Amino acid sequence: MGIHILSVSHSDQGLDAVAEASRTTPSIVDEFLKAGVIDGAVTISTCNRVDIVVDSAEFPVALNERLDAVTSRSGRDAVAYLFRVASGLDSMVIGEREIVGQVRRAAEVATQRGTITPALSRLFQSSSAVSRKVAAKTSLAGHGRSIVHVALDLAKEVRGDLGDQRAILFGTGSYAGATVSALRDHGVREIGVHSASGRAEAFCEGHGARPIVSDTIDDELAHADLIVSCRGSGQPVLTADQICAVVSTRGADSPLIIVDLALVPDIEIDDFEADQVVRIGLDNVSDRLPAVQREDIDIAEAIIADAVTTFVNVAHGADVDRAIVNLRNAVDAIVEEECATLSHLSGDEAARTARALHHLAARLVNAPCRTARAAVADGNAHEYLEALERVLGIGIEND
Repeated sequence: MGIHILSVSHSDQGLDAVAEASRTTPSIVDEFLKAGVIDGAVTISTCNRVDIVVDSAEFPVALNERLDAVTSRSGRDAVAYLFRVASGLDSMVIGEREIVGQVRRAAEVATQRGTITPALSRLFQSSSAVSRKVAAKTSLAGHGRSIVHVALDLAKEVRGDLGDQRAILFGTGSYAGATVSALRDHGVREIGVHSASGRAEAFCEGHGARPIVSDTIDDELAHADLIVSCRGSGQPVLTADQICAVVSTRGADSPLIIVDLALVPDIEIDDFEADQVVRIGLDNVSDRLPAVQREDIDIAEAIIADAVTTFVNVAHGADVDRAIVNLRNAVDAIVEEECATLSHLSGDEAARTARALHHLAARLVNAPCRTARAAVADGNAHEYLEALERVLGIGIEND
C-alpha cells in the first residue's frame, strides 16, 4: 500500500508556513507527476493546512526533500491522518464540517485533472464515509463549529447583535457557502457577495444573497458594517485606500469589522485606530476555540481506528491477491520452461512428465495461498508480503 502524505499544518509548522506551502506546492507536485516519479497525488489546501496525498510504491524521498519542512506519514499512519483530517479532528476548530467538503473537492479536482489513482480514490471515498460516521455518532458537528462561526462570535462581542448589520462577502470559493450560513446563524439578513471572477450572481441564486458588481463596489462598501473574506489568492481584494475611504464615512462609535480568514491577508489594512477598524483573522480565531467534550473525541478516535484497520486490511488483501497471482505466474513460467526440455521423450512420456510437473507446482503453490488467506484474516498481510518478496523474490509489482 503505497500511500504517503506530506503535510504543512497550523499545528506543526504554523500559519506562515502553510501560506508559503499553498503558493509553492501545486507546481512542485505537478512537476513530479509529469516526470512519473509518483503515480498520483491529491492536494488538500485550506486556510490552516496543505496536505499532499501521494500514491507511490516507494516513499517519495525527492518530493519530500523538495518541499520545505513538511511532516511525512506513510501507510497506516497516512490513512489514519487523512481520516482524522476529514473528520475535523485535526482542524483549528475541532469538528468543523467545512473540511469534509474541502477534502471531497480536492479529490474531485484531482479526478478532473487525471492525477488521482484507484488507490487514492478508494482512500478518499473511505475518508468521506468515516467523517459521516463520526458526525452521526458524536456531537462534534452538532454545534455549528467552524472557523467563520468563531470569527463571527468575536465580531458579535465588538458590535453586539449582528442582525441589523450589512455584510459583504468577497469570493465564492469553497468557504463561501459556509460563510453565508454562519452569517445567517448570527442573524445577518443583508448579505452582498462580490466575485472578481464574475460568479457572484450564480452563487447568490442558490444562497439567498445579493450579487455586487465591480462598478458599484465602492458605493456598497460605504454602507457596509461587516466585511468577510477568505479567498487566499495572494492578491488583495480591497486596498488600504479603499478601506480608508470607507472608514472616513463612519462614526467613531461604529468601527468597520473586517473578518479576513485567508492565510495571506485578502484585505490591506493600515494602522487604523481600534474605533475605526477591527480586524479578525486566523490568529484571533485560534485563541478563542470552543471546548470539545473528551467523550466525543474518544468516540471519534475509536471510529477512526476501526476504519483504518479495515481499510489497511482490505488494501493489503488486494496486494496479497496480486502477489499470489504473480507467484502462480512465475511458477507456471518455470514449469513451461521445464516442459520445453522434454522433447527427447516420447509423446506419452513427455505428457505424463508435464502433468507431473504441473501437479507438483500446484501443490507447492497451495501452501503459500493458504498462508496468504490466514495472513489477511489475522491482519499480518504486510509481514506476509515482506516474507514472500524476501524468500522468493515475488512482490506485487512482479508481472
